[in-house]
Amino acid sequence: MNTNKNISTVIADSLLDHYLAFDPNSKTSFVIMAAKNSIIVSGEFTSKACISVPDVLREALYQIENSEIDPNLCGILTIIQELASVGYDLDRFDPLNKGADSSVMVFGYATNETKNFMPTVPDLTRQLTRCQIIADMYINEMNTFCGCDPSKIQRSASYAARHIAKNLVAAGISDEIIVQVAYAVGIAKPVSLFVSTCNKSKIAISDGEISHIIADKIFDMRPKAIEERLKLRNPIYAETALQGHFGQQPLKVLKWFYSKYEGEKKIEVELFTWERLDCVDKIKEVFELK
Repeated sequence: MNTNKNISTVIADSLLDHYLAFDPNSKTSFVIMAAKNSIIVSGEFTSKACISVPDVLREALYQIENSEIDPNLCGILTIIQELASVGYDLDRFDPLNKGADSSVMVFGYATNETKNFMPTVPDLTRQLTRCQIIADMYINEMNTFCGCDPSKIQRSASYAARHIAKNLVAAGISDEIIVQVAYAVGIAKPVSLFVSTCNKSKIAISDGEISHIIADKIFDMRPKAIEERLKLRNPIYAETALQGHFGQQPLKVLKWFYSKYEGEKKIEVELFTWERLDCVDKIKEVFELK
C-alpha cells in the first residue's frame, strides 16, 4: 500500500466514510492527487456534515503502511465545491424509482475454485476473454470510483453484481458465473441483466432463462434497492481501499469517527456486505434445487 494510487484511494474513501458517518445521505465525488510531499483533494459533495478534510486526510495516511508521505509534513490543497443537485426521479414520491446517475455496464464474477469464490491468480491473469474482463474490472477499474458515494451506479451495481454471482455459484447453479448489468441514465431498472454460466451450468436451464428469473424473482437491481439491500449508506468504504473490494469476509465492526465540527460518533457497521451468502436458500427455492 505504498503507491500514490493506493494512497489516493484510501484518502478518497476515508473522506467518503466520514461524510456518511455524520450524514448518511451525503453525496460525494473526490479525486486525490498525491506526490511525495503534497496532496491535492478535488471534487464535489452535497452533505449536511461538516468535515475537516485535512484532519481526515492525515488520519488516513497513518493507516497506510510504508507510506512515502509524512502525515505531519505534507502540504494539502483542497479544491472542493458543492455538488450540483441533479435529480433523475421517475417518481419523486418513491425513492426506489430514482433513476441511475449514468449509463454504464458493470460485471460481477464468482467461481467455486477457491473458498472465497474468487479465481486463483493464474486464472485471473490468463489472457482468455472472460478472465481479461474480470481482471480489468476487479484489478484496475475498481479504483476509479473510490471516493464516490453509493448513488454512483458504477460502484453500487458492481458490488451487487458480485453478490449475485457469488450466491448463484454457492447455490449450485454453475461452477463459474459472470453477471453483466447495464443501466441507462435516468432509468431505475437495468436495461439489461445477463448471467453467463461459462458453459459450466449444473441445471437444465439456459443462461437466458436464468437471467430472466434472477431479474424478475430474486434481485431488485434498482439503484436505491441495491443501496438498501447491501447497506451501502453506512461508512464502510475505507476498508475496500485498504483490503480490496472483493474476496473479503463480511464482518461486523465498531467504527469510530471524529470531527472537530461534528464531535465523536461510533457506528456498528457490516463490512463487505456484497460478500454475504444470504440469498443461497432463496435461489435454491426459486430454481427448485436441493
